[in-house]
Amino acid sequence: MDNQIKLIAEHYGYESQIDQMCEECGEFIVARSKVRRNIPGAWDNLKEEVADLSIMVDQMKLIIGEDEINEIRAQKIRRQLERIASEKPVLIAVEDFKGGFKNGEN
Repeated sequence: MDNQIKLIAEHYGYESQIDQMCEECGEFIVARSKVRRNIPGAWDNLKEEVADLSIMVDQMKLIIGEDEINEIRAQKIRRQLERIASEKPVLIAVEDFKGGFKNGEN
């Protein structure tokens, strides 16, 4: 984990950063709403809010247990891939997603 993220998490601690994460979640929701309404600049703002959430998730992983969270995450990914396979049997290659999605396309 990035030492800068660790420094921030240790400085502010759980109570402050869990509140900050909630705030960032709210800002993400608002940004998503603006994208759906095609407000100018909304896509760039959504990217900024995703970055903010990513920073907060990294801090929460450090504060409340990175290893356990990573294991839970892996289990959830496996379960979702199983659901996808049962819906429509297709081969999913990691390479298909390396470039990410463009402007909400999937």
